[in-house]
Amino acid sequence: MLPKYYIVKNDSSDLFKEFIKELNKDFNENWEGSTFNYYGYDGNENSTGTNGFDKIKDFKNNPVILTPQQYFDMKKEFNPQRGDLVLVSDDNENWQKAIFLTEIKGALDPYTTVSRNYETEFENNEEFDYHSWVFMKPLEELKLTELNISEIEEKLNIVKGTLRIKD
Repeated sequence: MLPKYYIVKNDSSDLFKEFIKELNKDFNENWEGSTFNYYGYDGNENSTGTNGFDKIKDFKNNPVILTPQQYFDMKKEFNPQRGDLVLVSDDNENWQKAIFLTEIKGALDPYTTVSRNYETEFENNEEFDYHSWVFMKPLEELKLTELNISEIEEKLNIVKGTLRIKD
């Protein structure tokens, strides 16, 4: 999900051009996307809340800076339910796994999850603590890696036949 206020850096890529089309469609605007370094939604009173500037400081409401790829990743439909595992972050770089509780639309930190080390209490319907975050995205499925003993020996540079796996 997108943050309340966001801007996207103009990197002249095809994906950035797609972002401009989306911005125009979503807000009924006609931005060309070639004049400024940044475009996005900052909630200003003009242009249905959208804007374009060369300097980040000219935008209102301290918008989150996104790459075109981050914009499209966040825009994808994602509606977690209470108790679902999600990834959350305050800086859009360092992510951690958490149990989703709710979203408070319009809040500065709209995504509320169970605080770390309170998962057991939550699962047992006991009193627990919570934390709010700026960013949230789906938990990516972990890929299973399958290796046989000779492949492990090769990858770890172990002499063949000297590896023993214990329980």
